[in-house]
Amino acid sequence: ELTGYYKARAEGGVGLITVEFSCVDGRYGRAEPKQLLIDNDNLIDAHRSLVDTILTAGSRAAIQLHTPGQFANKNTLEGMPAGPSAQFSRRDSSKQLCRALAPAEIIGLIESYGRAARRSLRAGYQAIEIHGAHGYLPMAFLSPLKNHRQDDWGGDEERRLRFALAVIRAIKAELGSARPLIYRLSSTDFMPGGLTLEDMIRIVPKLVAAGAD
Repeated sequence: ELTGYYKARAEGGVGLITVEFSCVDGRYGRAEPKQLLIDNDNLIDAHRSLVDTILTAGSRAAIQLHTPGQFANKNTLEGMPAGPSAQFSRRDSSKQLCRALAPAEIIGLIESYGRAARRSLRAGYQAIEIHGAHGYLPMAFLSPLKNHRQDDWGGDEERRLRFALAVIRAIKAELGSARPLIYRLSSTDFMPGGLTLEDMIRIVPKLVAAGAD
């Protein structure tokens, strides 16, 4: 059903299709129960079949790499969702608590992005997009509303940027310069004390300098 959906869009004349958010590490849950995964080599063939369908129908294929962070669906993981800091998730009506990631887990997630990029290339994707919008993990690390850490991964803007920059570098190391790395972000938190457009005007060049195209 999913392949047919993308095939129809490619046949309709879309030049580049970005396949929907695909979770780089299922141990931290998924945003939706049926969200795509790309956290295991056994999934490469299924993604390759999807890419081949898109290419045959006349389009090009990118993939969006994703980690839900605090927005992990509680039915897709054991324990609590994990984010930069311990807090309540407004998405869940039960006010489910989000725990703070340990530094070793943060490093592991960055490595998961790199491995997911490697699998994406083996599957034939021609571009990669980081989903850094909507409060998902990369944006949560950036936002002073979500990141209350006082270590290497939070505090001032430079440290809150560190996760996003590390993810970019990990993916770019696999992707090289021949294929684009796209970064999707929200331009503002739309909440007092959160990220603003002025912040993003300052932040975006740093994402580009790290390797985002």
